[in-house]
Amino acid sequence: MLFRSEHLAAWTPVGAIPVLTRSALRDSRQVRVASVEALGRIAEAHRDRADEIARTMITLLEDPIGLVRHAAVVALKMAADGLVDLRPAVVEALTAACDDANPLVAEEAGIVLELAFATGR
Repeated sequence: MLFRSEHLAAWTPVGAIPVLTRSALRDSRQVRVASVEALGRIAEAHRDRADEIARTMITLLEDPIGLVRHAAVVALKMAADGLVDLRPAVVEALTAACDDANPLVAEEAGIVLELAFATGR
């Protein structure tokens, strides 16, 4: 059964982070995308967990599937306001993603840098 990200995020959000992280890194493309979307929503709602979630998103910017990389960029945008320690690493990862082979990922990364991180790129 395929889950929508809204359903995944409706679980006890903070308690779902480990399960969603494992799913984002190992499961099918559809489950990975839904897990990343749910993690982004959790990071937005629970800013104290943004750095933890951002670590996974940085890893997923290297995923072979463009849809997963795009979802990771969007999740990083959702996590932006809560980032503390990983903010520089996220900016660096998103800057690299601006050169992604997938134009949708590259464009979104540039938009996120400009809007959420005010880098002026």
